Amino acid sequence: MGNAIKFTERGEVSVRVERSRKRRGGRASTSVSRTRGIGIHVESQIRIFEAFVQADSSATRRYGGTGLGLTISRRLVEMMGGHIWLESTPGKGADFHFTVWLGRGSQTKRATAAPADLEGLAVLVVDDNFTNRRILEEMLTGWRLRPALAESAGKP
Repeated sequence: MGNAIKFTERGEVSVRVERSRKRRGGRASTSVSRTRGIGIHVESQIRIFEAFVQADSSATRRYGGTGLGLTISRRLVEMMGGHIWLESTPGKGADFHFTVWLGRGSQTKRATAAPADLEGLAVLVVDDNFTNRRILEEMLTGWRLRPALAESAGKP
């Protein structure tokens, strides 16, 4: 996540976590995506998870870093029985993905997200950012509200 923010001057960074539906834990899949970024050439993608490797030495001079973050991430993911990989296009950014196996926690009761008397209430969400609208729609729907989404408050 830190690298995604560091190497993205414009655009947005998003993290998505999904889990399998097993009772006693299961696989969690995670991705860190950027809408824009420097990207990583195919030749560098093969070595990027090795210690002290930087995809682009000019980026190292500009942004700093030791080249250990992805190596540590890879080792942690592998210790958890998972796999890490990336998808990238130079000049367009990179998406990093990993899967790990997790046990199930002991929490048995879910917290109530919204008072019951708001259930079914219509809610208008106005935001010029697509990702923000999507997140708010998912959150409000989970609270049993009925969101309507708009990119702006202007007339069509």
